[in-house]
Amino acid sequence: MKDMAPKCAIRMEQSDQRADQSMLNSSMLTPEPQEERHWRKFKLEWRPMLKTIGVLALATGVAALLDSSFIENNNVSIIYTLAVVIISSMTPGYIYGIIASVLSVIGVNYFFASPQFAFNFTQTGYPITFASLLVVSIIMSTLMTRYREAAHVARLREMRTKTLYELTNEFLAADNADDFVRIACEYITRVCGAAAYYVPGEESKQDISICIALPVMVRENRFGTVYIPGETCAAVKSESLLALMRMITAQLALALERNRLIQAHRNARLQAEAEEMRGNLLRAISHDLRTPLTSIQGASATILESGKQLEAAVNYQLVADIHENAQWLIRMVENLLSVTRISDGTAAIKKEPEVVEEVVAQAVGQLRKRFPGKGIQVRVPDDVLMIPMDAMLIEQVLINLVENAFFHAGSSEDVEIMVQDADDAVAFQVRDHGVGIPQKELETIFEGTAKAARSERGDSHRGMGIGLSICRAIVRAHRGTIRALNMPDGGAAFEFTLPKEERTHE
Repeated sequence: MKDMAPKCAIRMEQSDQRADQSMLNSSMLTPEPQEERHWRKFKLEWRPMLKTIGVLALATGVAALLDSSFIENNNVSIIYTLAVVIISSMTPGYIYGIIASVLSVIGVNYFFASPQFAFNFTQTGYPITFASLLVVSIIMSTLMTRYREAAHVARLREMRTKTLYELTNEFLAADNADDFVRIACEYITRVCGAAAYYVPGEESKQDISICIALPVMVRENRFGTVYIPGETCAAVKSESLLALMRMITAQLALALERNRLIQAHRNARLQAEAEEMRGNLLRAISHDLRTPLTSIQGASATILESGKQLEAAVNYQLVADIHENAQWLIRMVENLLSVTRISDGTAAIKKEPEVVEEVVAQAVGQLRKRFPGKGIQVRVPDDVLMIPMDAMLIEQVLINLVENAFFHAGSSEDVEIMVQDADDAVAFQVRDHGVGIPQKELETIFEGTAKAARSERGDSHRGMGIGLSICRAIVRAHRGTIRALNMPDGGAAFEFTLPKEERTHE
């Protein structure tokens, strides 16, 4: 039997963690079958045989150097007995110890017994010497063989444990089902020496070329099956190897189950967020629609009832109010249409690489048409920034934030739009120089319940809740962040970021 334990130890000392994974093969991770192990205990190999001959030659030389009048044959026998012990400890199995015992008895008889350099098998005590050396060799060979087998099994168990530990760590680092399957198939392939493959679904594949089918399932939930080709049947006949592969598929099943539960939790969270957003929108709509509709109804009723008695300037102001409130309601409808596009999470978001400066220019152009008397300043980087986004929705965010500043800042100064290039995102800021946001509303301003408290006009005919709720929903659908803050030198700012690259759902 080959001395596999020392080889394993040497490889473990010379390899790092990744190199250790390449050692996962059937010959190292799996004990040989019982019949094979028994056969190898009596199998001759040239390297252990050279060791046996070398030790016996050294013992003969030492005995020859010490051969004198005060050295007796019994003492020479002790030297050969020590040689047999050393050979039994150095070589695998029993055969080399037995051969060493026979050669030792022959050596003592030929080189050191009278007459020297001749055989005399009739000496007194010769059978006892032969039997003693043979018993010593068998006992030592048995003990050393059992020790090596126990050490080898311990190393195998350690490597299996390490394999499962590394497999678990790789599963923890992965974040989707495809990675889990790929990692598990790679480990099984290294173990059995053939390319294992995974077939999803509950049905088993019937194919005569398939050697082993390992179901991947947790309780009644079956995710699929790992198949191993038929050419590896001889290599995987060990129950120990099958047990290891079953443990790997069990780990795969647990990882897939964990991933399924995480996805279900994410979907539930997204659904809860969507329901929360719908509730906030309904509350905001019920508040924000009431005031402008009431104003439109009141102004139109006044015109219908007393239009002829009113002065032209009064009539004009009433019509202007109706027109302004109608425009505001149209923009609210546009916001609601935007909400319907993202009501199912990010599924309806169509991202394309867009030039940031062009998107900002489109939004500013629409704002200047709607509000020709308002001032807007834009600052963008000199470098061209291109990020994935739904351009129409991001334009809607910028329009909502700037309109919010126009109506609620309480300042005649220009509203500023600034774009900054960060490491992994692009930051947008819309700032005004007005009265700021009450501190108690900063944390809840995007919840859809904010009132028009910042306006100096005194009429709360336009709330700012629904527009900000839309902004947060759109930015989150792009996997970005948004926040509101008061600036140290006065005024409020709304900042949102968009990632430069696509991100997976958190």
